Amino acid sequence: MTEYIRATTSRLPLHLHLQTDTVFNERIKKMTGKTLAREYLCSVVRSALLSEPLSDIPEGTDKVFLVKLAYRNSVQVILYLAFKDKPGALPQEYMSKLERSYKAAILRESAQQNELNFIRKAFAENNIDFMCLKGAHLKALYPVPEMRFMVDMDILVKKEDVLRAEKLLTERGFSREMNNGKDIVLINPPFLTVELHNMLFIESDSRHDYFTDVWKRAVKCGEHEYKMTDNDLYIYVMAHLAEHYKDGGACFRPTMDIFMLNRLKSEELDFTYIGGELEKIGLARFAENIKKVGGIWFGDAKDDKALFVMQQYIVLGPPIQNAGAVAENMESTRFSAFMRMAFPPLKVMVKNYPVLKRLPFLLPFYTAIPTCCVTSRIFILYCLLSAIPPRASSEDSRSSNSIFAGRGGIAPYIWLSSCSIT
Repeated sequence: MTEYIRATTSRLPLHLHLQTDTVFNERIKKMTGKTLAREYLCSVVRSALLSEPLSDIPEGTDKVFLVKLAYRNSVQVILYLAFKDKPGALPQEYMSKLERSYKAAILRESAQQNELNFIRKAFAENNIDFMCLKGAHLKALYPVPEMRFMVDMDILVKKEDVLRAEKLLTERGFSREMNNGKDIVLINPPFLTVELHNMLFIESDSRHDYFTDVWKRAVKCGEHEYKMTDNDLYIYVMAHLAEHYKDGGACFRPTMDIFMLNRLKSEELDFTYIGGELEKIGLARFAENIKKVGGIWFGDAKDDKALFVMQQYIVLGPPIQNAGAVAENMESTRFSAFMRMAFPPLKVMVKNYPVLKRLPFLLPFYTAIPTCCVTSRIFILYCLLSAIPPRASSEDSRSSNSIFAGRGGIAPYIWLSSCSIT
């Protein structure tokens, strides 16, 4: 890894390269413990998914960072289960925190299953067709349901049934938290959140049109309950992952989902069909790389240096908010790329701040919200842009991983060494 990082820095302008070289060794020292934490967390998850023995924590691993990474990637339950019978392996204060998270996950799982049973009954009685999305089906792929953390329950209903469905839930004790046009978020503390979708992607998203006929392809699995076929579930999970990847919200969880689908559903999946459909929505290359990453982390695939940045980006998050989204829509010149990174367009920002859909004139104020200190942000932007080729190909502009899969060559250590998860 050290050699790869050093090679990557050679893409920087000379004055920046000289500057970074003077602190290279010190930064590598700081990175070592965190790098070990990242690699070991992959081992922990792999051990859980494959029911394999887990090796001891390597000497020098940053244990605090290991726990923070677990929370950032929604695998804190897996980390707890791995160490609950190994006293002293992790600091007690962190084990106590992990234990509380595990107990909360048990309660959340029970509450969610109870609520899904109510929804199935209530929606059927009121002739409301519905479809449970993502986690409700994916949990079954995991050795223990709690391993697949599910913050909210995603329910798709037809547009004409949204208000009736919301009324049933509000009568149940839920209250509306947000309505962004695509879905209504309803909460019933402490554990229940329902995202009531009427579409899978917002109308401005390039994948919106493809998923408008999701009901036509769905299969009936109850009186009024539908589900996606395994093939369409795979496509949707990949498309949803790409959406979050662009916005910096990717983590282990969706990559785990893809890995488990490939591992347990490979005989039932039609990868010829899947590949063709992913090509239609511009995600074929992205999907190929995500599958490779899952194999590297949790399977037997050999590491691929070309995917180094993509792996770090998923685990750690982006150096700046919206970097992934901007990368997908990279313009031909560095100046325009800089302007798009510094001032993301409305269609990008509205995903993070839904209020902008109703009040677009607030865009300048939300753009000014700092994601890191101004100096660091400008420095990171400059380093990123220094590594961008002068002109992007048409293939690059369509690819969701044009610069985050090693093709554009971000200088990753600049931000990996200073990144922290809170």
